[in-house]
Amino acid sequence: MNMNLMNYKTFANTINDAVFVMSVMENGKFRYEFINQESKRRFSFSDDMLGKTIDDVVDETAALYLNSAYHDVCSTSETVVFTDTSKDFVDETKLSPVFDEQGKVRMIIAITRDITELEEQRQALSQSNQRYHSLFEYNKAGIFELDRFGYFTTLNPAGERLLGRSIAELKDETFQSMVSTEDVPMVRQMLQVALDGSTVDYKVTVLDAKGVRKILDITHLPMIVDHEIVGVYGISKDITTEQKQMETIEYLSNRDPLTALPNRSDMKNRLMQCCTKAKSMNHSLAVIVIDVDDFKLINDAIGHDKGDTLIREIARRLVRILPQEFETGRVGGDEFMIIAPWEQEEELAILLEKCKSVFSSPYVIDGQSFYLNASIGVTEYAKGVVAVCVEDITKQAEMAMYASKRSGKGQLSFYDESMNDLSRRKLFLEQELRRALQNHELQVHYQPILEAGTNRVKSFEALVRWYHKSEGWIGPDEFIPVAETTGLIHQVGSFVLNECFATLASWKDGGAEAIRMSINISVKQLQGNALPHLIKDRLAYYRLLPQEIELEVTESVIMENFEKVCFTLDLLRDLGVYLSIDDFGTGYSSMSTLNRLPFHTIKIDRSFIADVFYDKKSRAILRSMIQLSNEMNLTTIAEGVESEEQYRILKEEGVHEVQGYYFTKPVPANEIEAVWLTGNLSEPLRLHHRF
Repeated sequence: MNMNLMNYKTFANTINDAVFVMSVMENGKFRYEFINQESKRRFSFSDDMLGKTIDDVVDETAALYLNSAYHDVCSTSETVVFTDTSKDFVDETKLSPVFDEQGKVRMIIAITRDITELEEQRQALSQSNQRYHSLFEYNKAGIFELDRFGYFTTLNPAGERLLGRSIAELKDETFQSMVSTEDVPMVRQMLQVALDGSTVDYKVTVLDAKGVRKILDITHLPMIVDHEIVGVYGISKDITTEQKQMETIEYLSNRDPLTALPNRSDMKNRLMQCCTKAKSMNHSLAVIVIDVDDFKLINDAIGHDKGDTLIREIARRLVRILPQEFETGRVGGDEFMIIAPWEQEEELAILLEKCKSVFSSPYVIDGQSFYLNASIGVTEYAKGVVAVCVEDITKQAEMAMYASKRSGKGQLSFYDESMNDLSRRKLFLEQELRRALQNHELQVHYQPILEAGTNRVKSFEALVRWYHKSEGWIGPDEFIPVAETTGLIHQVGSFVLNECFATLASWKDGGAEAIRMSINISVKQLQGNALPHLIKDRLAYYRLLPQEIELEVTESVIMENFEKVCFTLDLLRDLGVYLSIDDFGTGYSSMSTLNRLPFHTIKIDRSFIADVFYDKKSRAILRSMIQLSNEMNLTTIAEGVESEEQYRILKEEGVHEVQGYYFTKPVPANEIEAVWLTGNLSEPLRLHHRF
């Protein structure tokens, strides 16, 4: 190419790249004819080098390399580009030929540019691409990309295995086409949320290439390129097995294992739903509680196996005589509940006669006839009645049932206000509890929790007790609810915390090691963030470690105010204390929310332990709970262990820790100290030993 070199030199001095103009000599060497200002600045060159050759200016190694590059330009008549990485920076040089009128290369223009930053960006991008490739290709989760219309654009190998189809087969398919029909509206909504810039998580059922239904846990994130959302990322995990296991356990935990009827917890849920429906349809509702009279005597006389057969037969008779729209459940050992809608008084009368007829004919077990009676209590949720809570309705029916028992058993009673001694009892307890707190009448007893198999004491559960001067022992099941409804629970809780912390500190001073104190916490204490501050303050005051304290929260408490409770639980876990979910398996939503809760330990409710020796379904539920807990790295504690047979089965099933009257009842701190702290701390607690 021909050009006016003078004009070029003027231009070259205005740019930020180093420019050299080299002439091609007859002897094949290359002579500096021009260097611009930038080359002088960057390489400390001067005009003294003009007229000199490359060999005169640079060292032998550099001259050899540069001469070779310049000769390549002359021999090929094409531009040559090379990179120099020998210094702390990276230079890219472009050699362009200048031809004479005969088309011969007479000059070469060299432009050298600092591309250090650009090269670093290229390398960073390359490394980023490699990391993304590794994450994408080798991730066990299925990862895919969708365009704005939901069509697949990429799918990693794990995703191909999950769906049973390759990305080539899915190129013209939308993600919505893979999901079950009932989930399509939800998927569309979730994709739109991601396209609007948010991250979403949800569960969806898909059909793979073989038509197999799979449940996936999906996370969608917006795909942003140049500040614009161009599609959606998808991260998927197959949770089919886990979900089915959770559903099975949740179903079993809501069912009575002996009769397969709904249990007490599930009947409360059903009663709530029935009350809502009755109100909307403007009809009445009857809640009937049936309790078999003297069943414990019968059970003890004929044995548990035959007793179970009797209970199952009662359940069968109830289900057989009642319409399908009625709810029937077993809510206690020998107690049943029926929820029955009705519109006319005669309907209720007929229903109650049917309930009594269940016990009108004998029960024949192994050729032996048994005549049973039952006390029946009834309460009505009538048209136009202001809504009352499920607990009150249940208690009303139970109070009516107990009134039947007081009347001579085998009777039927309707609830009325005269039975409502409960409110008077609550008022009495509230006044006396205030006095007890002022006079320091509450006590804390301790029950050891042992490692299954070795019987070594791992921790102590603190249990508040109240001895009243005229009433005697008043159980926490009676006064704690009163404390919660009156706000006294904060004073009770503060007393228990101080007592437990002081006791544990004293035990540690006496030589106890590796022992944890387990303390029950009320739902009222978990609302707000006062409890974490109190725990932190008490830990510092008594010089205790956070991991030496375990807080127990019942499952039903969590579900009363899930979000607020979870927030406080997260604060407590961040503090370092251990958290335990008590009465596990009896709550409203046990398995579906367990993975969202920050617990270390679950305490399997005693109701699942009581029948484990002779009931296969109870043992199946127990096994499933332990298996799921192990998979989630949770410690399992079986509470309410009362027999050697129960303990043996619990060890066989792999429960981690145990507690119950089989080992010892809860006792005051001084009795713990007298037996445990005075002995060898490494010595396991002996079976059948009582504090």
